[in-house]
Amino acid sequence: MLGLVWLRGNLLQSELAILFGVSQATVHRILQFLVPVLACLHANEVPDSKEEFLLDGTLITVADHAIANFTRKHQRQVNVQVICDAGRRVMFVGEALPGSRHDVRAARESIPQGPKYKTDGAYRSFPGAVLPPASGRARWRHNSVRVRVEQVIGCLKSCRVRGFD
Repeated sequence: MLGLVWLRGNLLQSELAILFGVSQATVHRILQFLVPVLACLHANEVPDSKEEFLLDGTLITVADHAIANFTRKHQRQVNVQVICDAGRRVMFVGEALPGSRHDVRAARESIPQGPKYKTDGAYRSFPGAVLPPASGRARWRHNSVRVRVEQVIGCLKSCRVRGFD
């Protein structure tokens, strides 16, 4: 329960210690053990190369100076790539990379190669990227499907899941 409250509530370890009636050191030990176990329950599945997925990146503001760079928005941010299927199910979340990296470079470094990904125009040189057509009805259809990954990212950021705020 402690691990789930920490992931969902974005509380400090000292606050969790008071809430659960244990020491902060105990909370730290529990989280060090429990969070990787919880992450394995929904491990990043490598998408099947026969299916088509949706890919997009997002910038997340963080306080950790070790992994974040100042971005064009003058904040310390990391670039995270998110893959989901057409049913809005998160399939893979890439490693957090410095926010000054372009989406294509971040995707090459953090997500599996092979499957086809419906993307926006920023992924032109990414292998397996299905880019929107130049104009017309086909572009509208492509973007009406691809908007689902934007909705997934918005949901992840609004849920206050630790690491996406």
